[in-house]
This record gives sequence, structure tokens and C-alpha cells, in this order.
Amino acid sequence: MSGRAWAERVVDLAASTLPAAIRAERREAWRADLRDAESLGLGRSGIAVGAVRAALATPRDARAWGIAPGRLAVRRGRWAIALFVVAVILVVAGWLAPPLPGAIVGTGLLLGAAFLGAVGLVLAGAALHALLAGQPAGARWTIVLLAPIAAIPVLAVVLLLGGMPAVVAGTLLGGLGIAAATWWWPRDPDPRRRRSRPGIPERFGARASAFAGAVAISGALAVVVLNIFVWEPMAKVPGLRLDELYARMSAAGESPTSSVPFVVVWVVSWLPLVVGLLLVAVVGPRGRLARLDARRLARAALVAVAAIGFGQWFAGFGMGMSVADAFGTTGGGAGWVTAAISATSLLCGIAAALRVLPPPDLPDPPSASIDPVAAAPA
Repeated sequence: MSGRAWAERVVDLAASTLPAAIRAERREAWRADLRDAESLGLGRSGIAVGAVRAALATPRDARAWGIAPGRLAVRRGRWAIALFVVAVILVVAGWLAPPLPGAIVGTGLLLGAAFLGAVGLVLAGAALHALLAGQPAGARWTIVLLAPIAAIPVLAVVLLLGGMPAVVAGTLLGGLGIAAATWWWPRDPDPRRRRSRPGIPERFGARASAFAGAVAISGALAVVVLNIFVWEPMAKVPGLRLDELYARMSAAGESPTSSVPFVVVWVVSWLPLVVGLLLVAVVGPRGRLARLDARRLARAALVAVAAIGFGQWFAGFGMGMSVADAFGTTGGGAGWVTAAISATSLLCGIAAALRVLPPPDLPDPPSASIDPVAAAPA
């Protein structure tokens, strides 16, 4: 990629962070500077750096955005939540990463999680700052700075006391929760806010998206169940046929079927979502199914595949420990199928978090008391 192309990417990125009222004007001005850089005797890298500095210095309060402070707080809060969720996904993936070279990958994931968590914390502070717009500046900054100090120990206690029960309940009932959110979550009345970019689900349509989602979820469940009871045990104890492996487990007092009830309950919890998607694929989004547009169906499938992939560790915990006790192996994943499932769930989880949680990529309706053009900085 040429130097000009890189500079254009930088100024476009800088412009995308600006309030909507001045975004297009600044982008065009910076691009014009890049086009005329040689005749003006300017360096394109200097223009790009200047654009970034100007973007960072631009006010970003509610008046500059042309929306009410509460709406600005919600927008920033949703982005903060999205980044926090991605950070948690990276932490879980790093924690579950297998031994080397997984240790290197796991370290990278944890560093990425730390960075995204820090950015999310800044956005959460900015959201709180916008929410307290009516308070004196000193009080606002005091609350913004002290809130994380008070929140961190509370969050730590909540995770210590309820973290594992929440994980178990989420693993067992996650499918039901995703199905409920898919069917009953309120639909945005503005069709523009229901579009997605690049718009792949819309091009396929609701019925095709529903069918693809049902196939993806069913396939993920089948692969994970086979991995729990067949591929992963054989990867941990190479050289044995499956029947020999099961026979030795039974002889050691470790039943290979002891975890079957847990896995069955886990699989059954996903059936309502699969059946619902197949119903939409057959009859289309009509009647009570009208709110299930292509975007919602595709996002539900993304969330489901991510949850199934991460859920394999808990659904297969009993079988993994039985194999470990019978043969003296580790409890972690050993096969390439496990690594592939983890990578797929990681990618789907990040994609889902960044598509579902942030606000729509459209400007909010301006407040009646705010003129965004007049309020925008020159």
C-alpha cells in the first residue's frame, strides 16, 4: 500500500471519531490536503499526524455531538460494554489456551484483553462524565475518578461469590437465554438501525440466514459432543482404540458415561433456538416471527456458536477429568479439534460482541434544545 493510501486511512480513521456535524467536512479537507501535498510542499505523514492531533483535540461533549447528554452516555456506555466483553472473551480464551505454543498465544490474548479493558474503562468514565453533565466540573471528575476504585472491589467480590455458579448456569441454560433474547428482544422501529455492514445477512435474506444459523449451531453441537467423547480422549491417550480406552477407564473406576446427563441437558438447552431458526427458514419472518429479521438471526447464530465453543470446556469437564484420573493425563485440551473449536468460538464471540453491543452506526436524533451545527467547533 502506498504512502498516500496509508495517510488516507489515517485521516479517515481520525475523521470517523469526530462529531457527525463536522465529520464529512474535516475528512474532505484532510483528503484535499493529501491530494495537494506535493504542490504545497507538505509531507503526507505530517498531514496524517496533524489530523490525528486535531481529532484528539476536538471537543466531544453532548453539545458537540448534537445529542442530549443521556444519549451520549448510553452510546459511550455501550461501546465500553462491548470492549469489556471482548476483553473477557480474550481472557477466557487465554486461560483455556493449551500448552506451548498456546502459552505464547495465551499471553498475547491476555495482553490484548488488558489493552481493551483499559480502553473500555476510559469509555466508561467518559459515559459517566456525560451522564453527570449537569453537575459542577469538579464533582464530575471526582466521581469519574473514584468510581473505578469503588467498583473494582465490588466486582471482585461478585465474581468470587457468584462467578462459578454463573458459569455453570450459563453453560446449562445459555441456549435458552439466547433463544429468549432472539424472540422477545424489542425491535428497533427505525429500519436504518436494523441494517448491518457490509450487509451480508440482508443479502441472503431472513430465511436463508435462519437456515444457515440452524445448520451452524447444530454442526457446532455435533462437533463438540464428538470431541468430548471421541476425539479429545483419543488425542490424550494415543495408540488406543476408543473401545479399548473406554474399557480401561471402566476398569479404573472411571465411567465414560458419567458426564452424559450433563452433556444431554446442555445440548437440549440449544434445541429451542435451532427449532425456531428452522421454523423461520420454512415459513419466513411472518406473524409472531416478523421481528426476526436477517440481522438478528445471523447475530443469534454468532452468539450461539461462540457460546457452544466456550461451553465445551464445562460440558466436557467430567469426561476430561475421568480420562485424566484413569490415565494420568492433564485436564486441558490436547487435540487439534479442541484448538479449532476454541479459535472459532473466539472469532465468533468477538464478532458478535462488536456487532451486537455497540450503538447503531447512525447519528442519534438531535435534541430539540441543541443545534449540532452551531455547537460544532470551527
